[in-house]
Amino acid sequence: MERKEYVRQVVRRLQCSPKKKREIEKQLDSHIGIGLGEGRQLEEILAEMGEPGELAQEFNDNFEEGEGRRAGGHRKLTVAAVIVLAVLAAAAGTLYWLLPKEKDISASAVFDPAYVESRAEEVIRLFGEEEYDTLDGYLSEEVRRVFGVAEMGMAREFVSPDWGEFRSMGNIYMTEISEKGKSYAVVQVNVSFEKVSVVFTLTFNEAMEIDGFYVK
Repeated sequence: MERKEYVRQVVRRLQCSPKKKREIEKQLDSHIGIGLGEGRQLEEILAEMGEPGELAQEFNDNFEEGEGRRAGGHRKLTVAAVIVLAVLAAAAGTLYWLLPKEKDISASAVFDPAYVESRAEEVIRLFGEEEYDTLDGYLSEEVRRVFGVAEMGMAREFVSPDWGEFRSMGNIYMTEISEKGKSYAVVQVNVSFEKVSVVFTLTFNEAMEIDGFYVK
């Protein structure tokens, strides 16, 4: 199943407001994007998340009072109760809390937005100039095992054999994702080269190492 189709099937089964659906859709897509950026296969990520109907039902069961629309009354679990139950279940090994928490990076206690932006610009510059050996030093150990110098060249070739010279960089969009007790800075930016336009999605861990790298 394709990434967009999976997210669509989950969202259309949600019993909540349109605004909440859009929020969950964005978070699901971010979660999948992070996994892909770490070098994992889409099939593995989706299998871990579960069948669309089952995942949607988990959301429906855990919506706060007034959000869900299921016949027979309001949901009884409050947001606090849901969080407590999820933490306890995860600690007991009975539930994997899939949905990452996202917030504006300007409110981050972990990342300096200015530094994240400059780091992203440096990574994109190195990749654009094919300075793969230098860029390799920016990778986290986990990413380096699956995305080394050879894979960087392959990723570039997959987009286009000839990019041409760098032209311009669009607006940089940044957010902080918290997942499984760890925080990540996710950066997305559209970069124009002489012969191709490329969307970079970069994920940095708390040590500002590249923990996810995706180009399209």
